[in-house]
Amino acid sequence: MDRRGVSQQRPVASTSSFNSRDEYDQLDAVGSPADTEFTPKYLPIPVAPQRLKLKRKRPVWVIPVLAILGLLLVGQALTANRKYLGTKPLFRPVVTAVCKVSGCEVPVHKDLDAIELLNHGVFSHPTVPGALMIKGMMQNKANFEQPYPVIELGFSDIRGKPVAMRRFGPNEYLDLRKEHPKKMPIGKKTPIRVEVIDPGKNALAFEFDFL
Repeated sequence: MDRRGVSQQRPVASTSSFNSRDEYDQLDAVGSPADTEFTPKYLPIPVAPQRLKLKRKRPVWVIPVLAILGLLLVGQALTANRKYLGTKPLFRPVVTAVCKVSGCEVPVHKDLDAIELLNHGVFSHPTVPGALMIKGMMQNKANFEQPYPVIELGFSDIRGKPVAMRRFGPNEYLDLRKEHPKKMPIGKKTPIRVEVIDPGKNALAFEFDFL
């Protein structure tokens, strides 16, 4: 039989029933449908239950009480250190305000480092034998008036060992024949003069200090 006039086509599998890639995945290795139970590729991760945190409201009086306690602590610190802080321009107004409320004494406003000694010298006393006269000028370079200091005059030998020392108050080194301001004026030079017994030939150097 001549088969040339007869054409046979290879049967083609119909794909109309596979609408998506997921349906292909349901076939097993042989090509039959997979099991009816479907296992997803990505499993959900279990999440631990969260506890709800309840915010507790603070009483209304807590903040004012804490503020008052803080002010009391600051006031106590300022009162205890008022002698030191009162000499500092930054803290003196605060210390003054605290002392007005608490009744404490405001320390004297002074800055000894701002007092400079100028043109001083030691001379033999012109009228008293065995005595010395020390003259000089001091100037207040602070930006405020301050009390006259106590002057400490010390003598030492060639090795720097103290030989004699004495302190003088304003009534002893100021010329009382003239009227002086109650406090050292700003920038003004004030003459000073003290008289002491000659400490001896071993006293080769002297030094001024303000207290």
